[in-house]
Amino acid sequence: MRWRSSLTVLFLGVFIGSAITTTVEAEMENGTELEVGIDVLMEEEFEKIEGKNVGLITNPTGRNSEQESTVDVIYEEEDVNLVSLYGPEHGVRGDAQAGEYIEYYEDDVTGLPVYSLYGETEKPTPEMLEDVEVLLFDIQDIGIRFYTYIYTMAYAMEAAGEQNIPFIVLDRPNPLGGEKVEGPVLEEGHESFIGLYPIALRHGMTVGELADYFNEEFGFGEDLSVVEMNNWERSDHANELDRLWIPPSPNIPTEESAFVYPGAALIEGTNISEGRGTTQPFTLLGAPFIDSTELSQELNAIEMEGVYFTPASFTPTFSKFEDELSHGVQLHLIDEERLDSVEMGLHIVKTIHDLYEQFEFQEENEDGQSFFDLLIGNDFVRHAIKDGMAVEEMMASWEAEVEEFKETRAEYLLYEADEDSSTGLFTDYDASDWGYEAVVDLYHQGLIEGDATGAFRPDDLVTRVEASIFLTRALDLPIDETMTVSFADVNESTPHYEEIIAAAEAGIFSGSTTNYFHGERELRREEAAAIFVRSFDFTGGTLSSSFTDIEGRPFAEEIMALCEAGIIEGVNEAEFAPEQTVTRREFALMLSRALEAAH
Repeated sequence: MRWRSSLTVLFLGVFIGSAITTTVEAEMENGTELEVGIDVLMEEEFEKIEGKNVGLITNPTGRNSEQESTVDVIYEEEDVNLVSLYGPEHGVRGDAQAGEYIEYYEDDVTGLPVYSLYGETEKPTPEMLEDVEVLLFDIQDIGIRFYTYIYTMAYAMEAAGEQNIPFIVLDRPNPLGGEKVEGPVLEEGHESFIGLYPIALRHGMTVGELADYFNEEFGFGEDLSVVEMNNWERSDHANELDRLWIPPSPNIPTEESAFVYPGAALIEGTNISEGRGTTQPFTLLGAPFIDSTELSQELNAIEMEGVYFTPASFTPTFSKFEDELSHGVQLHLIDEERLDSVEMGLHIVKTIHDLYEQFEFQEENEDGQSFFDLLIGNDFVRHAIKDGMAVEEMMASWEAEVEEFKETRAEYLLYEADEDSSTGLFTDYDASDWGYEAVVDLYHQGLIEGDATGAFRPDDLVTRVEASIFLTRALDLPIDETMTVSFADVNESTPHYEEIIAAAEAGIFSGSTTNYFHGERELRREEAAAIFVRSFDFTGGTLSSSFTDIEGRPFAEEIMALCEAGIIEGVNEAEFAPEQTVTRREFALMLSRALEAAH
């Protein structure tokens, strides 16, 4: 299915400025130098552009590890003919005024033609691509669905494909890291230039990974290649790379503003100032009618992980409430790994909505959509806030679609997770807790995850339906829509119906004597033994056991087979506790051991 916007929407700021930090060398903490796509292209894959007419889509974030502009690096290379440049708003060098559309101009440094891919022409025309033999993309993204550079890339890929021009993406780090995925998936009918495709709000992918994803999932059929980075790991955040922070837009001046942006930017869809016109955009939020002390107290009472709020007053020099004293809060980032920015943004919007009758969402357009809807990717959240729904309930509503996105996303990830990165994955579970290593192992394999709030809930009990989900993923069981199951309490409307029938078809689960699946029933230890033996074909169990409580039990042999395989133990030397229920961490440990034994 092709997704295309017919909406004209506000382009979220894309001015590219410069920033000064104390460290210029692009060296990671482990002493291994990070090489971004332009470095690797010139040093290892130069044949891709050697002797060719090259077009380059870039802006001031396009720099190599020596902080040299990609434009200059390629232009000065004798064996390459750089013929044209393409830039988003503000131009390739960042010298066009905000919101200014310049169809064509010549670069002051190189004299090359520069075409704008912002405003009236978002997709390169055939005339713009004349004489181009290969088209490069080198722009720093910010890792968020509603940041437009990824759609500039997508349109350019499409245009290149139509002209049979190879397209090369020079990959760069996702400044938010490549592990966490947050927020809902864009719903059909809410497409715009700040959201063309159904991806999660915080997608956890690099531009190169997204290019592969777009090309394959949405039928571009482009001759695409991605020049991968060297020495980047998914756990790496922008503030850990010791690279210059080049602001990807004027209102993302620091790494801190980037980390809070996924949630704080939702304020843009309301009549509350997001701090534009101040020196601290997206970390200052407010309006003239807000009581700053009241709001900060209400937000801190929610006890959100990784962020703290203090009362603040400010006077924007432009944008909302220009030259008008406003009151609200300042966001203080405490721990970016613990922060769920989207959850934070929802709490902020809902709290201000509930406290102040002057609060408003931006007006709906002729299609019945508010700008808030385009940002969050649906109209459900806006109506849910108005109806008084809890944030946790909203987030739970999109868990299934996010999991589906994660599964598809996993096919396009170019960089492996850092196996040593075992901190900050969950808000309620860390390396000091029993069973954590097994959970991390399964997490990095994409087999298990936390809930929408970032919690793993290690001591929650596993249900039969949850066990079927985990095992279907782990065993990569085929899900065939033609399969049927005769459980009296399972039908096509049952949550996770496909996983249930896949596990049943594989012989892992069976129903009760009355032919009920009892999906919400908590899994007992003896049942766990039975389904693991069936899943992984463990054999060798005997009834010669020191356990005094399994004789005569229906799954005694399976219990012993699993014990002999080292997958499970008794609760003590004499007892197995067959009727005891299984927690999420216990199930994760059994699954991790079983997978290791199977290999």
